[in-house]
Amino acid sequence: MEILVIIIIVIVIALLFSRSDASTKKGNKGEADIAWRLSSIHSAEFRVFNDILLGTAKGSSQIDHVVISKYGVFVIETKNYSGWIHGHEYSEYWTQSIYDKKKQNSETR
Repeated sequence: MEILVIIIIVIVIALLFSRSDASTKKGNKGEADIAWRLSSIHSAEFRVFNDILLGTAKGSSQIDHVVISKYGVFVIETKNYSGWIHGHEYSEYWTQSIYDKKKQNSETR
């Protein structure tokens, strides 16, 4: 009986780790895809930096992509979700729709 309990605990732990690992892999794939797409833009006009780690007063912060050009500096945060974000440039709130769940707040801007 004890062996069965140990096996069940090991299976549950393995499932929990595989779920979080799958999410990380999906996120990494999304970042790699965007980095690959950004690498195809004209390098004489644009400089692309990927996976930048910045030290902050509270520790560190990671930026997925930064594109610098004469047109401006573009900071890109990659999310590998299925869904939509609706809003306009001057909207106070944007709406995020992911998996039939809608969230409206200023954080999605």
